[in-house]
Amino acid sequence: MASQHTVRIEPLGKDNFDTWRIQMEALLVKSDSWSVVSGESVKPEATAEDASAAATVVAAAARTAWERTDRTAKSDIILAISPSELKLIKGCETSHALWQRLQATYQSAGPARKASLLRKLTLHRMTDGEEIRDHLRGFFDTVDKLGEMEVEINPDLLTIMLLYSLPPAFENFRCENFRCAVPVP
Repeated sequence: MASQHTVRIEPLGKDNFDTWRIQMEALLVKSDSWSVVSGESVKPEATAEDASAAATVVAAAARTAWERTDRTAKSDIILAISPSELKLIKGCETSHALWQRLQATYQSAGPARKASLLRKLTLHRMTDGEEIRDHLRGFFDTVDKLGEMEVEINPDLLTIMLLYSLPPAFENFRCENFRCAVPVP
């Protein structure tokens, strides 16, 4: 008796592609459809070698199996996308085309994306009532995204940016850190 586990993935939105991609890939691997989505397995085409009746039946069965896997993967991906983002994948015929479109849209490594992430990092501020853990996670998620695009930031600069992103309640911590780091004449 096989047990079915329901997997809940936060729908893809504007800001969560990195984590969504990891979870979605794991789900597609689990359902044996990742090879179709990644492009590793392509749709079998009819060839001249399929002239015999037996070869034609085998080739048709392979195409049907691939199409079924592709439809399943495509529906799994679509069901894990926020309704506001569905317009991006309109017209994609296969799960592979859909995946490529999402990557091109959300995983851009161009100058505009780098500038946007650097801006987000420099303007990142902890809000009143926000947990320090959530603040740090957001800060270092942005640092990781920049690192994936080969934008390295000096660790001392990161420390300063992080300390200045904290609210006034952390002022004594900020001052103590600078006292230790700045040489006194």
